[in-house]
Amino acid sequence: HMAAMKHTRRTAFVLALCMALALTGPAPALALTEAGFGYENPQDIIICRPDDGYTTTNKSISILGACDYHFPLYMNGKEIDYTEHGFFTEYVDLELGLNTFTFTNNGKTKVINVTRRASAGSSSGGSAQVSYWGSWHKAQYLTADNHNSSRISSPDSDLLLSPLASGTVSQITGETDELYRLADGSFVYKTNMIVSDGVLPLNTISAASIVPETEYGCTELRLTMSQNTLYNMEVGESGALLTLYNTAAGAAPVMEDNRILQYVAVTEEDPAAGRVVYYLKFHEDAPLNGYYVEFSQGVMKVGFQHLPRIKGNSLEGVRIHLDPGHGGTDSGAVGPADSFGPIEKDINLNMALYARNYLESKGATVIMTREDDTGMALKDRAARVAYLHPHLSFSFHCNSVDISADYNRAAGFRTYYSYPASAAAAEHMNDTIAELAGIGKTSVYQRNLAMTRMTGYPAVLTESKFMSNPQDYEWLISRENQEAFGTAAGKAIESWILQTAEQDISVLIDGEELDNVHPPVIREGRTLVPLRAIFEALGASVDWDAATQTVTASAGEGARETTVVLSIGGSEMELYRGGRLSETLTLDVAACLIGGRTFVPARAVSEALGAAVDWDAAAQTVLIKTGE
Repeated sequence: HMAAMKHTRRTAFVLALCMALALTGPAPALALTEAGFGYENPQDIIICRPDDGYTTTNKSISILGACDYHFPLYMNGKEIDYTEHGFFTEYVDLELGLNTFTFTNNGKTKVINVTRRASAGSSSGGSAQVSYWGSWHKAQYLTADNHNSSRISSPDSDLLLSPLASGTVSQITGETDELYRLADGSFVYKTNMIVSDGVLPLNTISAASIVPETEYGCTELRLTMSQNTLYNMEVGESGALLTLYNTAAGAAPVMEDNRILQYVAVTEEDPAAGRVVYYLKFHEDAPLNGYYVEFSQGVMKVGFQHLPRIKGNSLEGVRIHLDPGHGGTDSGAVGPADSFGPIEKDINLNMALYARNYLESKGATVIMTREDDTGMALKDRAARVAYLHPHLSFSFHCNSVDISADYNRAAGFRTYYSYPASAAAAEHMNDTIAELAGIGKTSVYQRNLAMTRMTGYPAVLTESKFMSNPQDYEWLISRENQEAFGTAAGKAIESWILQTAEQDISVLIDGEELDNVHPPVIREGRTLVPLRAIFEALGASVDWDAATQTVTASAGEGARETTVVLSIGGSEMELYRGGRLSETLTLDVAACLIGGRTFVPARAVSEALGAAVDWDAAAQTVLIKTGE
């Protein structure tokens, strides 16, 4: 009966609000969830929590609710404060036994009975007990049934190791109540793990290859293997260590020209321990946005996503994932008005839609976990976004705390990330959103969360404000505030991309685009291009002296021969005509090594070889005409 009343009142409220919006002007461009806006006076007392008859061992709890905001509210005869729309909370001490709280408001009465039981006493503490499996235990192995499954170094540690891709297998060597111990001594949570009987055979690697760039802009090491064996990834600034367990021997790939990996080498093979270690050396200044591991049809893909490439301030070609938390039967947190007022899933969706609206107006491709009130399991959310390889993932949530906390004290905006590689993005989102939305902020928090446990790209989750705090809830249900937060999130994402992305510069030589694996870059306002590509396109032969780090390029013959000589890091370029030194030019920016390749200033070398150079700022294009 109560559920039916709630549904009827909520439906009436939504219909009334939709009619009011229809009368006040055109609907928003996006299909916003009208249930996430505003609030209708209930003309009654609503106790969101605790329920009547609640039992606890806590000495104090918070009571959260709403009332008719045209009349005073009393608890046990004492008037208590509420917000503009009648939202209130009281943090109350509990006596052992029955505690009765009587609320009166506008002639209505609501009684809440809470029983406090004596505590059974605290546990002795200490680490979780690990049961190590010896030969006496039935042999079993597990398969990860969740993408980016959480993996920790020990039961008492908060240290997150590289997450496990869906399909990863490992022998089980022990357990606690909540965790399995893997073959390398690390631990995974038992949820989303499939356990099978038996001993895994030794993994064999039959082939190794490099894919320079996938359709999603990633460089991949691909290992053809007999099983999706347990692994660990350690990624640093200059390279990565990939350790494969239950594997006897490795296979090194033939290197293909690419922007991330300089070389890949097998640095350790230990058949007795069943361990193989690969070292993946990065190019200097490799445009790395993140790394990932996937298993597909007998192939392990170890991928490295490139930073997005943009033209000017446009986000065209940039993929952004927006995740409005909860949805469907998962309502998320409820506020003081319980289900009579806007709930978390609707507020999250509205904020995400405002962010999508802004980002799409800037040219970005936005991937939404959901666009309406549909539900999706958490593991499916994580897998769906991971396989689409966005350049950044942003999750929208509202916060709430346990009933034992003082709801008045838990308030404000929070930002979370899981791995250090996402920390800078989290800081940027935290600072920018707080400033643009006009809300306070705290330091960012590192937490083990499903939607931030991504390594292929920066992943950030925000809790805009607390549903359990009356003042925060007042803020959350405002259309203007939801729009302000969503738009601020969109602008924060935009500014992060603009400051980290590479500029997509084109070079046209007599109308033909200079094609090379390594695209042009801008340094100190000058366009640098791969040396061999530009010189050969201009009809020059190229010599490289590794000992002196000197480039010599020549075009023409006899008296008309032009020769250019410059050194890596040097500020001067020598120009010879007909075999004689003609002049020495000072370079605005020196030739340099980028991604293992020598880059030279496009204008200086082109003009030295007699070509005319122009710059099309709108198209972000260097135009070179040879006159031929």
